[in-house]
Amino acid sequence: MSKPDILFELNSEAAQKNYLTMKKHDLDMQRLIESQANTPMCYGSEFRETQLLEPLLVRHPNWSHLKSILENGSDWNLEDLDEEKRRADLLEALEFGNHKGASEQPELLKELLLKDVAYGYCYTVPMNKLTSIPGICVAPMNVQAQFSINEYGEIVPKERLTHDQSYKWGSDTSVNSRTKEEDLLPCIFAWKTALRCCTLLPDEELALIFTRLTFGGKACPSEWGCLSEIVCDLTNAIISDEDWDLEALFNQQSLELPTPEFLDDDVPIAEARELVFDLPVDDKGCSDVFIDDLFAACVDLPESDNIRRLERAPLLAIDAVARPLLESEPVPRHEMAARNKFIAEAGAEELKIVLGWKINFRTLKLYLPENKFIAWAADFQQMVDSKRAESKKLESCIGRMIHVSQILPQVNHFLSRLRDLLTRAGNRRSIAVREDCLADCRLMIQFLERSRDGLSMNNLVFCLPNRCYRSDSCPIGLGGYSDEGFAWRFYLPEWLLFRASNNLLEHITSVITVWIDILAGRLAPEDCVLSMTDSLTSEGWAHKTNFSMLPEEVDCQVDPVEAKARIKVARKFAYLCMGANICHFSQWFPGKENDVSDALSRDDD
Repeated sequence: MSKPDILFELNSEAAQKNYLTMKKHDLDMQRLIESQANTPMCYGSEFRETQLLEPLLVRHPNWSHLKSILENGSDWNLEDLDEEKRRADLLEALEFGNHKGASEQPELLKELLLKDVAYGYCYTVPMNKLTSIPGICVAPMNVQAQFSINEYGEIVPKERLTHDQSYKWGSDTSVNSRTKEEDLLPCIFAWKTALRCCTLLPDEELALIFTRLTFGGKACPSEWGCLSEIVCDLTNAIISDEDWDLEALFNQQSLELPTPEFLDDDVPIAEARELVFDLPVDDKGCSDVFIDDLFAACVDLPESDNIRRLERAPLLAIDAVARPLLESEPVPRHEMAARNKFIAEAGAEELKIVLGWKINFRTLKLYLPENKFIAWAADFQQMVDSKRAESKKLESCIGRMIHVSQILPQVNHFLSRLRDLLTRAGNRRSIAVREDCLADCRLMIQFLERSRDGLSMNNLVFCLPNRCYRSDSCPIGLGGYSDEGFAWRFYLPEWLLFRASNNLLEHITSVITVWIDILAGRLAPEDCVLSMTDSLTSEGWAHKTNFSMLPEEVDCQVDPVEAKARIKVARKFAYLCMGANICHFSQWFPGKENDVSDALSRDDD
């Protein structure tokens, strides 16, 4: 591996020399990179050569795309942007600079960039030369406060550099808005000339051109997933390989992993409920991946080597695709496996944080970590107390609750009004929070409390229902019954007749049918409940709603009282499901089969 012509130093002298090096190649990034063969600047320099990887990976569906990335770089198919507009956007970006999180912390920004430059992730050029580089785009930087885990497993603050490639300039476009989603894989390499993206360090009058995918590009997760999914599938192949000699073939880093940690013997093992589908069972375990976080699990059977397989297979798979570190790298380079994170997180444990959730695999409980609960709940409480929301904070809160909705689906009923509030905020820094949104914020705090206190994994998967309910309504009455034979009916008093649409009556009926069994104590925690209705609208509302009480909305104009009632019913059912700790599903079935419920709602004999 040779030394590149580009200097990875954060100073004006290096910037000038780098610009002159680019001029030798007519300021063409593709020609520059192709001239740097066998250096850290070349495509795929951190990975083994494709001719070595191909026999191992050729049958994987992602291989052809990964091979193209390793040989030709990550080429994004962007929608065209008129050259005149691009130049106008560039001048606007140079005038704008970076976001306040970066511009107001110049020393921190420089410290973070020093790491990226030192490891060859970006290089400097003079800022006043950007207008001469063909096709270049500028993305403003920001510094995002986050949390990470150190090698001792402690949660520590972390500042992350972000590149706002969604920021729209005068052309009303951004790199992300121009990215063609249909070309992305459904699932961090060098940038190709199709996108020359850079950011600014105005105080030093420097611009930084990135040679790696940045944190903020729409296509980046897909491009990275192309590799990580291959590594994950290779990990699973290694785990299940009966001929694998664990003592002869392994990555030396696996010897640094902490010893397995078990809960006390007096902690009971929870029972998993029966699923509605069959899963292949392999006690050796398996792995899964989310972008660049690989997670593996197994059953620790007596006299088995399952845990060692679990520990050693992921690092061996990474080792199989990554180029080994040289004794003297031309540019400093990290090991492919993040050392501090795998020492802190990769040990086998029964109580573990996975993708931001604390999971107890013995009790089958999942928890929102305390530090996240405190921070997230505080932001919602601030909105409730001040009755105002900062646009950026509101956007962040919505994103967090989407995260929570993966384990509490009821959250989905109450995000639409907050999203509408964010849309109305537009470019304003903050916006007044109307009363219906304040009620949603209070409910979000309760969702967060429920997540912190723990939820059963049985309520997160598609279990076979152990309670089934059918219900129906008509303009004069409601009725329903359970699979255990408990039935109810209610006839609307005259003063309530025709005050509500049949869709709302159907939805209220399905809620009451479950509610009656909750009140009677016939539903136990973690029961899986199926509500069956012949109303497609009610069935859909049980999954997700977007009710609104805004005066300009059509439903509210037709009947503001019913609009308010729909929201109250949705909130009530969310509280009921959380309080009873049950899992709820809904299903439509033909009305002609709903004869019992139909009779309960109509007949008065």
